[in-house]
Amino acid sequence: MRYALQGAFFPIETSASRLGLVKQETSVTDLLSGGSVKYRAARKKEFMRIAKRSVALVVPVLSLAAGLAVLPGDGDAAPVQRRCTAGTFDGKRLLVLSDATMPASAFMDGRLEPGGRGAGGARDALTVIDLPLRVGVPGLEGPPPVSGETEVDNSVVGPPYGMAVSPDGRLVYVLRTRGNPPPGVTEVGNVFTGLPSEAVVSVVDIADARRPKLIQKIRVGRHAHTLSLSPDGTLLAINTDEPGRNIVLHRVERNGRVGAEKLAAAGAPSVRRVGRIEWHPSGRYLALGIPFADEIRFFEVGNSGRTLKPWGAPVRVGKFPDEGVFTDDGRFYLSTDLQWGDDVPGHFHDPPPGTITAVAFDASRGRHRVTGRAKTDISPEGIAVSPDGRRVVTGNLTHSWRPWNDERLTPRSSIDLLDLDPGSGRLSARQRLAVDGVLTEGITFDASGDHVALSVFDRFDPRRRRGAVKFFDLSGGPDCSRLSPTHAELEVPPGPHSLLVVR
Repeated sequence: MRYALQGAFFPIETSASRLGLVKQETSVTDLLSGGSVKYRAARKKEFMRIAKRSVALVVPVLSLAAGLAVLPGDGDAAPVQRRCTAGTFDGKRLLVLSDATMPASAFMDGRLEPGGRGAGGARDALTVIDLPLRVGVPGLEGPPPVSGETEVDNSVVGPPYGMAVSPDGRLVYVLRTRGNPPPGVTEVGNVFTGLPSEAVVSVVDIADARRPKLIQKIRVGRHAHTLSLSPDGTLLAINTDEPGRNIVLHRVERNGRVGAEKLAAAGAPSVRRVGRIEWHPSGRYLALGIPFADEIRFFEVGNSGRTLKPWGAPVRVGKFPDEGVFTDDGRFYLSTDLQWGDDVPGHFHDPPPGTITAVAFDASRGRHRVTGRAKTDISPEGIAVSPDGRRVVTGNLTHSWRPWNDERLTPRSSIDLLDLDPGSGRLSARQRLAVDGVLTEGITFDASGDHVALSVFDRFDPRRRRGAVKFFDLSGGPDCSRLSPTHAELEVPPGPHSLLVVR
C-alpha cells in the first residue's frame, strides 16, 4: 500500500496486506453511477444543484480497494507554500472511532444501514495509528506508519467525545451511547429514542498499535452522552440523561479495568439533556453542560470520588452548550453553543450559526465569569484547543448531514479557527475554511499544536464509502496563524466521528 502527499508517493506499512493503487479522474458521470435508480436520480438532482455553486466538480482522486491509506485531499482550498511547520503530525498515537452502521442522514430520516456501509459490510471500529505522521513534506520519505483496528461498539449519536486514554497511553476507554438496531430493523422514528439506550464502556489495550485488543466491556447505565477520565486515571466520569444520574463516577482499578460505581448524582434539579462532561486538569473538578438551561455547571470531587458538590454558581453561556473543553492550564473553559432548542425545527435541524463562549474558571473561590464570545459556522459540534491555549478550532456540521435529496443539504462542512487571549480570555474569530466532507465533528490538535486533524464521516462521492481523516497545518499568513490544508488524508472505516491524540 502507498500513500500520496501532493503527488509524491511513499510506502506505508499497515496490518493489512499491500494493495494496488490506481489513479483516476472523477467525473459527474462516474459519481452518478451505481446504486438504485431512485438513488441515482436523487444524486443527479443534488449534483446539478452543487454544480451551480462549485468552481469544479472534476478533481483528481486516488482510490483503494480497502484498508488504511493516506490520500491526497479532494476539493479543499489549494495548499500554500509551507514555511512555518515541519509537516509532521506529532504525538504518540492517533485514535479514530467509527460508527459504520448509521448514515449521517439518519439524524433526519431514521433510515439505518444495519449491515454496515462500504465493501464487506464494515463494522464499528477503533483505528490506532502510530505517530508521528508526515502529512506535508513532498519528496521526503519518513518511517512507515504503523496502524491497526479492532471492532468496538460505539455510536455517532451524541457529542464526539466517546474516548479517553489512560495516563500511560496504553488503554483506551470507549463509550457506546446507543446500540445497533435489532435484526431486521432498518428504520426508526428517532435515532435518539429508537435505538437501544444501554450504555457500554469498552476497554481496549493499544500497547501494540498493529493489534489493539479488547479486554473489557461493562454496562454503565442508559442514555449516556460522553465520558472523561481523571488526569491520574483513577476515576471514569460518565454523564447520562437518567434522572438523578447525570454524573456517574466509576473506580478504575490498578490494572486499568473499570470497577464499581462510586457515585451517581444529579447535575441540576431538572435536566432534560446533558452536554459534555469534562475533568479539570487538576483532577479536582468536573464541568457539565446543561444545554436546555444554557449553562455550564462546575463541581468539586472529593473523598476519592465519593462526594460531589457544586463549585461556584452555574455560568450562563450561549444557547444550547452541548460540548466544551478546558485549556491545558485549566484557566479557561470553552463551550460550544449550538443554538439548538425547542424553537428550532426538530430541535437541531435548521439552527442559526453557533458561538463559542470562554469562561474564566476560578479554582480558588468558584467565581467563574464569561470573558469572551465569538461566532462560528452552523452546529460547531467538535471543539479543540491548542496545547498552549492560544488557538481554538471547531468542526462544524453545517447541513452536510442531510439526506441526499434534501434541498437544504450543503455540499461542504467547515472548520473555524479562533484566537484565545491567554491573559484576558477574549475570543476572536480568525478564519473559516470550507471542507469537502459530511458530518465533520471529530477534531483535534496534534501534540505540537501546529497541526489539526478532522474526521470526515462520509463523502459526497457515492463510490467512496469509507471515512477519512483530513490534516491541516498552521502555515498560512505572515505570522503562520492561518490553517492550510495539507492535501493528505487517512482513509479509515466508514463513519469516523471522534478523534483523540495520545500525547
